[in-house]
Amino acid sequence: MQKCFMLIGMLLLVGCSSVKKEKGPGIFEYDLKPYGENRLAVTLRITNPATSAKRKFRFPAVGEQIELEESEELEESEELEESKESEESEKSEGPVLWIDSGKTKELKYYVNLGEDGKHGMQGAATDEFCSFDGVHTLLLPEEAYIEGLANEEVLMEQLSVTIETAEGWTAVNPFQTKKDVTWADLYDLMNDCFAVGKFEMHRISVEHGTLNIYTPQKEKWPQEAFYDKALKSLFSYYINLFQMEKEYNIVFLPDEKQMIGGAGKHSVGASFHPENARDWELLSHRMFHAFLDTSLQGQTLHKAPLLWFAEGLATYYENIALQQMPESMRTAYGWEEDLQFAKLYDQYLYMRWKEPLLYQIAPMEEEGLKSQAQVEFLHYIQAPLIIKELETIVGNDNVLNEFLKCYKGDSFSMEDMAKGLLKTDFEKNWNDFFIGKEDIPLWELGETARDHSEIMEHLNAAEEMLGSWLNTELDYYPIEKMSEEELEILKKDSEFGQLSYAGLETEKKIRAYSELIDELLKANCLKIKKAGCELGDPMARYEYLKDRDRIGE
Repeated sequence: MQKCFMLIGMLLLVGCSSVKKEKGPGIFEYDLKPYGENRLAVTLRITNPATSAKRKFRFPAVGEQIELEESEELEESEELEESKESEESEKSEGPVLWIDSGKTKELKYYVNLGEDGKHGMQGAATDEFCSFDGVHTLLLPEEAYIEGLANEEVLMEQLSVTIETAEGWTAVNPFQTKKDVTWADLYDLMNDCFAVGKFEMHRISVEHGTLNIYTPQKEKWPQEAFYDKALKSLFSYYINLFQMEKEYNIVFLPDEKQMIGGAGKHSVGASFHPENARDWELLSHRMFHAFLDTSLQGQTLHKAPLLWFAEGLATYYENIALQQMPESMRTAYGWEEDLQFAKLYDQYLYMRWKEPLLYQIAPMEEEGLKSQAQVEFLHYIQAPLIIKELETIVGNDNVLNEFLKCYKGDSFSMEDMAKGLLKTDFEKNWNDFFIGKEDIPLWELGETARDHSEIMEHLNAAEEMLGSWLNTELDYYPIEKMSEEELEILKKDSEFGQLSYAGLETEKKIRAYSELIDELLKANCLKIKKAGCELGDPMARYEYLKDRDRIGE
């Protein structure tokens, strides 16, 4: 009998040793601390669970702002050795760690904050505070970037973030510890604001929600009661719009330099001055994204060809939500609903007919866009106008509500949603504005009161914003700024008005909408002809602006 039990035991041991351990998600611990001006030191500890076989943890290419510390932990990939791939291939894919079952290894690196970005400096570290987002500071394994993952798939067994704070400093940390981490969690991690500093925390309570406001101690929050009322109005509007309970952290950073320290589902941090209208507009926009990301999860929401729709909703509601602000602020900052959309429509008509090759865009072809200037035009000028046009057809908030009801991650179909939303109006609207390039017919916005100098100002702003992207991408792109004085000179030319920038019917509509925009587009035709170019020639502006002093202003 004893020999029998011994035999059974030996068989069990042999059987157990032959069972291959499956790969597990791993435990990731990030320890961060400010390390001088605009610099972070990060230690990433990775534990491969005892239930997992020895495995490789690979990280995508490290950006220029990250410096890896020399370490024996960084080993050559066994798979690369076996396949004899080149050393350059290994370098391009970032660091690789092989970790045995049940073991822990460290990866140390430094992050340089303060890189220039779309909304200013990307994070900052000073003697008073430190603020950053996850995407620029936290190295994540390649699993975080795999497309097509199910929302419920666990990528990390556990993730924790610890930020070293000086005595008397306050921390804003949305991810102290998180278990069973999914792709959606990592998306939030990459976008949320993390901050430590000499902050004063001020809590604002509204029905079904709490705002935690953090401001540097040396920064005074002027007319606190008045601006508290504005924040309450904005936050309450989104709580009612999305019908949810929410707690949200806002870190108001010093406004000496424009900076962004992250904007995500749990927190936002950015330079802010309450007397600056644009800072409130950006806060409204970012707050919408926070609520949308709380309501919906899925990779397709954050990439083409659906990203334009999400950004269009955010810009549309950025303007609608501001109508809930105190009347004195709306008057002082010019927050009139029709005026906000009229400005966008002015820019839309002007740029799409001045540069049709660039800015006549079918939204559902977003994935094929070649320039960030085109993406910016689609997301922040064209898309919110499409949302406004749809709202006029189906009624207030029905576009958003249908989206919240229909979006199911990878299975979502924009066409199916549009069919359910538009019903009998579907076919024409889908062909014209989703897969087509027809003018969005918001001609009634031309009745909104504004003078020529206002129109000229925001047309030049669009030219500057879009042109700056092209100037970066092409190394040189002549940026044009028009003036009423120059327009008057061109109008005296005998050929002015003899060339067409669009069909007769479209030109009639644009002239009825805004005589100034019509004249500016005709002036553009004249300049192209005088330069010896054909309409639609992408090099025309290079020719007629090559000797102008204002190029690149």
